[in-house]
Amino acid sequence: MTDARHRVAGLDAAEIAAVAGDQSASIGEAYREFLKIAGKSAGRLFVGSDIFFPQMLGLWGDSKDLLDENDCPPFLQSTDRVFMMHQGYQFYFLRGIGDDPEVWSYYEGDSTPKQDSPKFTDWLRCWVDRYLAALG
Repeated sequence: MTDARHRVAGLDAAEIAAVAGDQSASIGEAYREFLKIAGKSAGRLFVGSDIFFPQMLGLWGDSKDLLDENDCPPFLQSTDRVFMMHQGYQFYFLRGIGDDPEVWSYYEGDSTPKQDSPKFTDWLRCWVDRYLAALG
């Protein structure tokens, strides 16, 4: 039998509202759709990262703490939304107010963030493609 933690599972409307309320700005339609489909789990995709509900709650504050710990100048804008943290040393955030915003990342030790993808859906597709390629 397959372990329930390794299935794809989405969030209900109340859980999505909790995620949206935890962020500094509107979460956008592309990210909202991801949450509906895979907001609780996505099999082994993103193992080791806080991207699923409820672990992703509070990532905005956690990311600001990481920046403070590393004496980084504040670069997070009020319209940014932090949606994933990996092992406490890097985080990913949405930048822009459109339905499918840019994805940026910060790695501990860097002084500035970098743009990973012009759209969330492209970023997600890249992660899925790498995961599937690793499966062989």
